[in-house]
Formats: sequence, structure tokens, C-alpha cells
Amino acid sequence: MSHKKPRTGRRDDEHGLTSPQHTLTARQTAAPAAGLTGLQASAGNAAVVQMLRQAGHLGDERRPSVQRAQEENPQDHLTQEYWEGKAGVGGKDKESAGKRAAMRTGSGQKGKKGKGGSGGRGASGDRRTMDQIVTETGPALLRELETKDPSAGQLQLYRSMSWGEAESILSYWGDADARAALTEYVRTGTGTSAELKKSHTGLTVGAHLGDQGQADRYYSEVQLRFVLKPGAHELLFTPEYMALGPGYKTDLIRTAQERDSTFKAASQNEGTLPGYIGVKAEHTEPYSIGIAQGNTSRKGGRELGPSQLLFQLFLDRVELVKNKTGKPLPGETESAAEPAA
Repeated sequence: MSHKKPRTGRRDDEHGLTSPQHTLTARQTAAPAAGLTGLQASAGNAAVVQMLRQAGHLGDERRPSVQRAQEENPQDHLTQEYWEGKAGVGGKDKESAGKRAAMRTGSGQKGKKGKGGSGGRGASGDRRTMDQIVTETGPALLRELETKDPSAGQLQLYRSMSWGEAESILSYWGDADARAALTEYVRTGTGTSAELKKSHTGLTVGAHLGDQGQADRYYSEVQLRFVLKPGAHELLFTPEYMALGPGYKTDLIRTAQERDSTFKAASQNEGTLPGYIGVKAEHTEPYSIGIAQGNTSRKGGRELGPSQLLFQLFLDRVELVKNKTGKPLPGETESAAEPAA
């Protein structure tokens, strides 16, 4: 696969995501454990469980506790096992195995497009324009994100890229005023794509992101981490904001998430659809996130596209992971950059 600098318009199919580590403090674990052995000996396990539940140390099985919700790892959304579980086919029993086999050989896997099918290319009529993102989809997303718990988990995506693309992304992200102005412009819902293009700039990230295992396969110059806002993953994997490419792995998401609305079809090869965040089923890793690119500008670079703007609204921060070029990037000292091989 080739790499691209953001202003040249060349493709760069990199990927990237890792699971953050979760630890418990001594205070969290020591208090409930104190005296537990003695209580079990004198009162029995059932009585101990009941006393702990009444005291608030255990959640009631009929009312999931806050702690259980917090324990779900956002990174699991990039695994096949997670979506098999959500789709109701994750068991090891024969019935679950039969359901998985049926999904793998269903009509959606043969490239057919139909109601609920995931094969084929995304229809041009399904794409969203920049005006729709500015006036409708973007403001709605920002309102939903504001309702999320600030302590909620945050999905991390990775992308390996050329030094030039990384320099462009980090330079833009370092301009907090420009980012805030763009977000506020979208928040009002009264703007236009023409005015946005004239007065604002955005994050022209390349076409594919994923977990860190994917990104490492394509790492030759720079790798960046893209951290979504708290709870944003709960919105990302819904028909309102996501389009799905063909395949068994993406049909798992479709089965798990479709309720009152259906997912639009992303392109078969790239897993993208303008105005949506696409998902592509991969052979070596379960999924990659597809970002439809903007038009080529007169100067030879790329203009901000509807999918790129939508993705930026999901983002909380962008971080440098590693740089082997020997050339420092914005916010990085020259001594911190790895020497070129």
C-alpha cells in the first residue's frame, strides 16, 4: 500500500487500536475484602452476598450497576467476538454455530444488494453532502455527545502515515482556536458548505484507521492515535453515523444494531460512503474505519470532505505515537524523534 501526503491527493491505506489497561487501586479492592472470610464462615456465602448487596457493595442483578457499565472496553467494538456476542451468535453451542454458518453463507455474503444486505457499492443517493453535515447531522451529533458522561470510555483509533500527513494533522490540531471555531460554526446549524470552505479549515485525515495491530503493519514513517470523545463509540456504531461494507463481520454489526433504521452500504473496496463513517471487514484484522476523502483542490491537495468533518466532530484529541523519520513533528523535540533507519 502507498502512503500519501495530505496535499497531494495520493492514497494511503493505513490502519490502527489498542486496549487501554484497567487497574484497581488498593483502596478499591481492600475494603470489600476485609472480614469477608470470617463472615463466610459464620453466615454462609448466600447471606454474605445479601448483606453486601444491601450495603451497596454489590449491584442487584435486576439493576446493572454503574461499575459494570464502566467496565466495558470501547476497544472491543473493533473485535469480531464483541459483535458476535451482540448479534446473539457468540455462544459455543451448536445453535450459535449454526447461526454463524448461516450468516457466513447468506445472500449478503454473495455481493447482492437488497433490503438489509451489505454487499455491493454504496448508492450515490445515500451519501450526505457537506451542507447536510453542517446544518443537520453535525449539530445533532454534537448535542448527543454533550449528554454523554465525561468519565465514559473513549475509543482509540490508530493510523500510520507519511511524515507530511502527520505534520499537516498535528499542525492543525495544535490550533485550538481554529478547531473551536469550526465546532461552534457547525453547532449553530445555520451555516453553509460554501461559507465553511471560505472561513474555516478542518482535519483532512486519510482514508483508513483501525487498531494498533493494523497500523503497525503499515508503519514506515509516523503513527498517530485518534481518541474519540467520551461515549462517542456508542453513537458511532449506529445507522445514523455509520455505513457498512460487505461481509460476515460487518453483518454482525448490522444484526446487532439495526432497529428502527438500517445501515447504508459503504463501498465494497474502500468501505467508505461520503457523509458517513464507514466500516470495512479486513482479512488480517476484524475491522478498519473508512473515511471518504474530500475532492482534490486546485492546488493539488485535498479539500475537507463531509466524512472528514463528521469524524472530526467525534474526536477528543490526536496524539503522536511514534516517528521514525528523524524529523521532529509539531509538539515534538528533535531529540525525541527516532533516528531515520
